[in-house]
Amino acid sequence: MSEVGQSFGGAGKSLVGNALSYVIPQVTIAGSMFKKDDQFAFSAVNKTTRNIFIDDIKPNFDFKHIYPIITGDMEVNPKGKDRYTIKVSHSPKVLLTTNHTINGASEGSTRRRIIYMEYSGWYNPDHTPVHDFGHMLFDDWDAEQWNLFDNFMAECVMYYLRSFEQSWVDQGVGVVPPPMKQIELRTLRQEMSETFLQWAEEYYDPSGPHLNNREQRNDVFVSFLEFAGSSGHGITRSNILRKIKAFCRFKGYDLNINKPNEKGKYYIEWKKANPDDSFLGVNDKSGGKEYFTVYSSEKAATPTSVRPI
Repeated sequence: MSEVGQSFGGAGKSLVGNALSYVIPQVTIAGSMFKKDDQFAFSAVNKTTRNIFIDDIKPNFDFKHIYPIITGDMEVNPKGKDRYTIKVSHSPKVLLTTNHTINGASEGSTRRRIIYMEYSGWYNPDHTPVHDFGHMLFDDWDAEQWNLFDNFMAECVMYYLRSFEQSWVDQGVGVVPPPMKQIELRTLRQEMSETFLQWAEEYYDPSGPHLNNREQRNDVFVSFLEFAGSSGHGITRSNILRKIKAFCRFKGYDLNINKPNEKGKYYIEWKKANPDDSFLGVNDKSGGKEYFTVYSSEKAATPTSVRPI
């Protein structure tokens, strides 16, 4: 869980994309060179391309830019040639690798279009496949290694098809999701920004007066500006509530427990059924003002008269 903007590569994400290029026709695009307003971004794609590998996308990657490729016909604009369209039934899949998360990935329209693969830190700049296998992947392979690789890829396909047949996840679903907790936390951290997270950690410190206290939205925003500077780092009075909600989910806190949530459920009733999730009550408005209550049940259960030494 590194700071947003820091990149720790070498985990093997690109190796998977490279491996696919030996099995199916693939076009590889460097994420650092990919621009959403580049009309020739997919110039190398043709009707035989089965996969587009965009390697190491930037933190601010606009996922909605590739919506048309995922859900509809794909328009290709080759340099110096006429445009043409690939029907959705024959359009390629898209593989993205990143050390960050995708903005808005938790939103329904984006979330249902993403299948995640999470990588551990087993491989890193100090421990590469060479240390485990004694040779470089792909470049140093002999016939035996290629045979092992081809068989492994075939086993992956069999594993995937079996997940459909046996409904490992759900009927008609052939994807086994990874543990999503770290991905969700990383997404929330990126959604907040490091500046906001640093302020919120201090402002809502359990030893201070703000956690479990009903406070005016304007007072909370002014406190943030005093910490972050007048620019606000893109955070405004209108979007600070979204940042507060992300912080509550990141920390396991609840918000506005004196109000029902969007489904009309109240805190005590809802929390019994969802003890590990964050309760998010609707907007708390009174007398023309809006209030935030960031709540920690753990702090509420700690007697105020007893302080650790």
